[in-house]
Amino acid sequence: MFSDPVGGKDFFDRKPILDLLAKRINDLKGGYRKNIGLLGQELLGKTSLVQQLLTTLKDPQILPIYIEVEPEPFAHFVHQFIGNTLYSFLKSTTNDNELRGKDLSYLVKAAVKSLPETIKITKKIEASLKEKLFDQAYFLVLDLVSVLQEETGKKIIVVLDEFHRLNDFRLGRPFADFGKKIMIQKNIMYILASSNVSLARDILHEKLSLLFGNFEIIELKPFDFKTSKKFLEQRFGEINIPDIYKNFLVFLTGGHPFYLDVMSSGLRKTIFEKKLDNNPLELISRMLESEIFNSRGILYQYLTSLINRFVEKRGFATYVSILLALAEGNHKISEIARAMQKKPADISKQIAKLIEVDFVKRYGIFYNLNDPLLAFWLRSVYRKRKMSFDPEIFSKSNAFKEDVKRIIQDFANEFRRGLPERVNELFTLFKNETIEMRGRKCKFPLFSEVTSKKIHGLGLPIVARQGNKYWVGQIEDKRVEENKVIDFIQQCKKTKYKIQRKILITLGEMEINARLLAKEEKIWVWDSNDLNLLFRLYGKSPLIGNGNYRNEQSKNENRGGL
Repeated sequence: MFSDPVGGKDFFDRKPILDLLAKRINDLKGGYRKNIGLLGQELLGKTSLVQQLLTTLKDPQILPIYIEVEPEPFAHFVHQFIGNTLYSFLKSTTNDNELRGKDLSYLVKAAVKSLPETIKITKKIEASLKEKLFDQAYFLVLDLVSVLQEETGKKIIVVLDEFHRLNDFRLGRPFADFGKKIMIQKNIMYILASSNVSLARDILHEKLSLLFGNFEIIELKPFDFKTSKKFLEQRFGEINIPDIYKNFLVFLTGGHPFYLDVMSSGLRKTIFEKKLDNNPLELISRMLESEIFNSRGILYQYLTSLINRFVEKRGFATYVSILLALAEGNHKISEIARAMQKKPADISKQIAKLIEVDFVKRYGIFYNLNDPLLAFWLRSVYRKRKMSFDPEIFSKSNAFKEDVKRIIQDFANEFRRGLPERVNELFTLFKNETIEMRGRKCKFPLFSEVTSKKIHGLGLPIVARQGNKYWVGQIEDKRVEENKVIDFIQQCKKTKYKIQRKILITLGEMEINARLLAKEEKIWVWDSNDLNLLFRLYGKSPLIGNGNYRNEQSKNENRGGL
């Protein structure tokens, strides 16, 4: 394990999700049960979030039970399920210190007086295991919580972490049987968590889509820009790091909390151990050398572990070559195949597998690595280490640090440019591609002209022409009210253009009536996530924050080396 769950004062953000879960728990007490599917990539903090919820839950009417489905034999899962169930009950009636370190036999003896019917079920489960009747044992395990609920009279919350691994056990119909139980367990709420987002979503939609037990899916995402900045500021404490460098760390990590945590800790360690002057370029390059280039670094070992998941798979070299091609900016299957000197048909199955395990996501004809830090590591470290003929490549950390400094400088230069200029440049890269955004396929034509124009004294920052048809766009960096949408509509009407598509780019919040009006007028609304996706797919640095919309950067952002 690369990171233990965090809680208490170390737990950060996720308040909207915690509030929603707390509401669902109150609904359960009121007789309305809604099950939850909590999905998110590895190390985004699902387990920390659930444990934060359960440790702060002090309601005598509720009995929470947490079980992780580990990659262990079925018997291990069964014993963990029984043990955690009994432990949770005994913890609610006994001093917690008396239970720590006790084995399953102790928990059974301690609970037999209070839970005679529940203990009877546990004995039946054990008997089924001994006879290797695993499907029967599994069905009884699912019954265990129902019997416990009846005996205690409490509402029960069952958290099954990495629930998709139930599929790995040699059971006939693990999810069909589970679904049958869920439908009749009206006083039991399930929170099913998984880091295999694609597989888990399929299971919830196809195998656990039930008449009375449908799951409300919550997908945990990396931190957004503002939250990432606050996280770094909290972790840095008294250390003053200029904003441009914080922006770079958010860009590099994609807002992934594990990466941000390791990097902020690494920077603090670098400052206090090396006793360097407060030169952010030097600090960040040294920190990344320690964490990503050095084979003993936490991030180096974690990223290596991601790649090693394919080692035992047939065609390991093909998987790695696809990932490297993507990391180098090849986003179309024809580009990936060309970089590998293969035909697209020769790599289609491997790409499909990479999508299935959440390494890659498809957007129409484009493919993209889900993890920006993995992409950076693949092209800046892995490729050079694995494919260099230089026997001293492992000791060439100075070259790596210089590369990092150059990348930071390039990032800063791009960040200083005004957003209208960057968006117009993006539009010049479109070549009749179809991209899937928000579940909708959109075709982006090859424009013959892209510019900004004044219309009756008002500026449209985006005007793109294809023949006699135009796409026009407006950028709003603050909260968008209904009147802003009306102004944009009026601007479009004042033009002499034959407008094919209207786009409103919103960098702040958008009021609900404004969104409804935009939908009614068939205006495409792009937020910063949509814009960042397009920037990444076309090989450009994503938008970080909205400070560069008007190209009015704070003059003191450059201090310390830029």
